[in-house]
Amino acid sequence: MAIPRELETILRRDAEEPKPKTRAPRPGWIYLIANDSMPGLVKIGLTTRSVEERLAELDTTGVATPFRVVDQWLTPDVRGDEAKAHRHLSRHRVREGREFFALPAEEARAKLAELFEDNPRLRPHRGVRVTFWGGFWIAIAVLVLVEALIGTF
Repeated sequence: MAIPRELETILRRDAEEPKPKTRAPRPGWIYLIANDSMPGLVKIGLTTRSVEERLAELDTTGVATPFRVVDQWLTPDVRGDEAKAHRHLSRHRVREGREFFALPAEEARAKLAELFEDNPRLRPHRGVRVTFWGGFWIAIAVLVLVEALIGTF
């Protein structure tokens, strides 16, 4: 299965960014994502920003459908822990130098959970993520509720 040209350009740009000679551990997110247009493949990557921002970058005209987050882990050493994840799944790697792995999303999640379960530094991200508009509507609802309560006194 071929990787769309625009996606490959983004991945190549990420790989070609100059790397510092010594790397201090940096916090960030390791993400496991899948795309319904690429059945049987998952991507394991990292970002020091939000996973949503990274997904927006990968959602180009060369990709038929957007990627979806299968799971994500917050870590204090994002590069080191991503390398461990890649090594752990190396026999499933589609192509050297790429972050795509040929296995079902749930199997990849289970294998990474197995790898990360004994590492107290890594925390799976669980719970509610509030987007900008979600937060906006929550704030409006709180204001309406407060106004209603004050009006009844």
